[in-house]
Amino acid sequence: MIIRPLMAPANLLLALNEDVLWNIVSFLDAPDARELSRTNRIFHIVAKHQALTSVTLHSLASVIKFCRYFLGDMSHRLPALHALEVLEGQQEKTGHISEDERREAAQLLADVLDGARKLVLTGAETWFTHEDRIVDAIGSMTHLHEVDFRGLGGKTSYLIQHLRSTPYKLTLAQDEMSFSREARDQAFAFEDEFTMPSVLHFVTLGYAFHLLSPSAYSRAFPNIRRADLGSVKRYRGDVPAMTVHWHSLEHVSCALSALTGWVNVAPIHYLEITTLLEESAPGWHGSSAYDVAYQRRVVGEAVANAQPLALSAIISPANANILNELASLSARLRHLRIVLHDITYTGHWERKLAAWWVSASGFR
Repeated sequence: MIIRPLMAPANLLLALNEDVLWNIVSFLDAPDARELSRTNRIFHIVAKHQALTSVTLHSLASVIKFCRYFLGDMSHRLPALHALEVLEGQQEKTGHISEDERREAAQLLADVLDGARKLVLTGAETWFTHEDRIVDAIGSMTHLHEVDFRGLGGKTSYLIQHLRSTPYKLTLAQDEMSFSREARDQAFAFEDEFTMPSVLHFVTLGYAFHLLSPSAYSRAFPNIRRADLGSVKRYRGDVPAMTVHWHSLEHVSCALSALTGWVNVAPIHYLEITTLLEESAPGWHGSSAYDVAYQRRVVGEAVANAQPLALSAIISPANANILNELASLSARLRHLRIVLHDITYTGHWERKLAAWWVSASGFR
């Protein structure tokens, strides 16, 4: 009997026909496919196409380089580009960028945008200002599932209202600088009759949640199930709370300042407060401390209005007495999740945790 040596696993894999390899590689995400494409020539040929299904660009130079490559050698792969993230295209941190370079990048980007399902665009208003064809290109896309615009203005809100796609997730971001300058000069607004019922997951970053009223957002996106209202650092002040009509809203994750000025028409299943709740804290906008009593009142009103079944909050170990207060605000509450803020992995973490547990032992 002749015993033949077994082939090495790698050789067995390479012995598979190309169709089988294509099927295997199709289950990889783009970063893993890029790593696989560097192993040998056969995998490079097969995996590089999968690697280009999701692309993140961090500079204007990379936008130009990628678009030229994709429109030239890889033009046949344009329909396979599912996710495109342009994070720094119009806002280089170093070096001078000419208007011709900005215009070229915008024109190339307009040519590439076609079959993507996820689009992240930083400096969106600037892109749209330099090349109207980008507005037309994005507006005519029909398969976008996730849209993320960062840096908002009148052209951005116009585009959102004229999208042919029906995305389920929409992210809007506006930084502090843009909030004070561009937001005043370039009105970000929706027509009263505009509505996009496909949006189920709504995310705001920076000051985007304050660009419009909560009722305007609820009118535009009436079917939201999850709202992540993060990064907001400005209270609406003591204004009468308006009623918003998010009948399907199940999960709200938000900064404390995003909870003011509105009440949902229906109870919320899960309320997640991302602001640290403590006895005292550094103030915002240069003040030494903000009114903790006001903070507690905002929390109390928000929880009482939402009547959540589940509640999550971040507290200081010294503030264990807030547990009973939080639990008493919702008659529907069944689950309470507490994150202890300043218990870190140090030599004293066990002692701190034990002390907090003792102080919280009276919680019922």
